[in-house]
Amino acid sequence: MQQSKLINLLRQLDKRQLARVGEAVLSPYFNKSKDIVRFYQYVSRFAPLFNQPELSKTSVLAHLKLSTPVDEHRLQYLMSDLVMLVENVLLLEHVSRNEPARLISLAQTFAEIGLPDRTRQVLTKLGEFWKNTPIQWPERLAMEFAAAKIWIALADRDHRTFDPTLQSASDHLSAYFLVEKLQLLTAMTNVEQVLKVQYKQDWEIENIESIASKSDHPLVQLWLLAFRLSRYDQPEDYRSFKQILFNQTEKLRKGDLRHLTAAALNFCTRRINRDADEHYYGEYIGLYKILINNELILENGYISPWLYKNIVTAGLKTNELAWTRQFIESFRRNLPADFAESMYAYNLGHLFYHEKKHTDAQQALARVEFRDPLLSISARSLLIKIYVETGQDDLLFAALEAARVWLLRNQAVTPGLRQQFQKFVETTGKMARLLPRDHQAATRLLENLPPSTNILHRDWLAGQLNSLQK
Repeated sequence: MQQSKLINLLRQLDKRQLARVGEAVLSPYFNKSKDIVRFYQYVSRFAPLFNQPELSKTSVLAHLKLSTPVDEHRLQYLMSDLVMLVENVLLLEHVSRNEPARLISLAQTFAEIGLPDRTRQVLTKLGEFWKNTPIQWPERLAMEFAAAKIWIALADRDHRTFDPTLQSASDHLSAYFLVEKLQLLTAMTNVEQVLKVQYKQDWEIENIESIASKSDHPLVQLWLLAFRLSRYDQPEDYRSFKQILFNQTEKLRKGDLRHLTAAALNFCTRRINRDADEHYYGEYIGLYKILINNELILENGYISPWLYKNIVTAGLKTNELAWTRQFIESFRRNLPADFAESMYAYNLGHLFYHEKKHTDAQQALARVEFRDPLLSISARSLLIKIYVETGQDDLLFAALEAARVWLLRNQAVTPGLRQQFQKFVETTGKMARLLPRDHQAATRLLENLPPSTNILHRDWLAGQLNSLQK
């Protein structure tokens, strides 16, 4: 029973919601069965985990005392009835928290039972709510369309007068359709790029783009540009997108702000990784500051270790050292437990290295566990840089050999990254073995450096080899 629909549902409820369910169980409006009351009282004792042995089917059948004996068939009915009750409570809570949805439902109800004056009063109240609520989100467009349809139904069709609600209904329906369609096209484009599959959407794209480009609704404009960013990857689209996004940040629902910002972040990441365009590190940080300021950086209270690392790297690339240090410390406690110490130590070491505090960086990196392949490559690379820059030749050659052996033994590294790291290790070894003042050998090694797509830290290697030529 621990994996039943009922228990899985109850597990997701917070303390307040469980209390509401308890109140509903006792309310004749929701429940008229005393057996349901006793059943919920038995089950609710095991909140919030609901994983205790007493919730096994055998134990419940043995210990649950109702008006009649309980068998498996009867228990199934009880669970089904209680699930329905919980769903009704959640539905009522959702509607009560969503004022425009509540008002539209009320207006529809009044219209259906023949109360036009009360319907108009409710719709007028809804209009005042929209005026005082600048937040835009796709479902709002759908609700404004639904409200306009109710107004149309109230109008007297015998009078040959101009009806502005027809235009309003048409505009809101068009905007809602365009936003939803552009969201789908953006998601489909992202899947195509990651999985190398192809959707049948070419004939739609030209028409949707043409129609959406004529809309002045900010949500339509934003999602059109988000789609274009994912499909065409043009800087001018990014500049237009960023300008509208910054102007609309306070008017967007948080979930939509997160998704729209993700489209811009993906564009910046492609520019950095594919084109080595370091200008977009600053853009990357600016976008993440939006998410941080709007408390959208965490998922269920945690920050992704790789997102944590990427933000620190961008902060260092843009030389925002004070902000980066604050970020490292502020979000340390939000790292998943398995990564917390090593990821914190690596990023602190990276900050120290950027500040030329090599001893502090080396000490911080000594606390990193090399269990994760990606983190291992990052930490090993940074230590190798430190050993080169500080002239610790014995440690350098030991680290290079350890990296070579690790690559041979570790099969979890992707082929592309394996090649990049291997080339970095090999080239650093050749550089470390150059004779003093052998400028010609340094020049040859520099000239033969692979492109940045085939080797890690190419710019750093080029800088070190340039210094050896002097």
